[in-house]
Amino acid sequence: MPKLARQLYLGNLSYSTTPDQIREACENCGVAIARWNHAIRIVTDDAGRSKGFVFLDISPDEQLSMDGIVELIDGVLINRRPVRACEARPRPTQKTVQKPHGLQDEFDAVWEDE
Repeated sequence: MPKLARQLYLGNLSYSTTPDQIREACENCGVAIARWNHAIRIVTDDAGRSKGFVFLDISPDEQLSMDGIVELIDGVLINRRPVRACEARPRPTQKTVQKPHGLQDEFDAVWEDE
């Protein structure tokens, strides 16, 4: 069974930072990024503009611990900005609350009467 890639979060990136610049900075620090498509995922808004942070997959062959990787990359300059690095955490699940059917209609009616 192949090893799963570990994920790293990098923040405080310039909006113009490219995946190639991120890969180069990591490789210059001695950290191997996975070579598959979408190993570097720049988070964008609905218009496609960067939000200034990225998630990337560390190569399964990388021998360093996540703490060691974070220590190497945290504070490195990419586009003249110090990068903030930490191990990516799973997004917390959000509970959706279903309002009872017709509740909004009753609320609107109260406001219309005033």
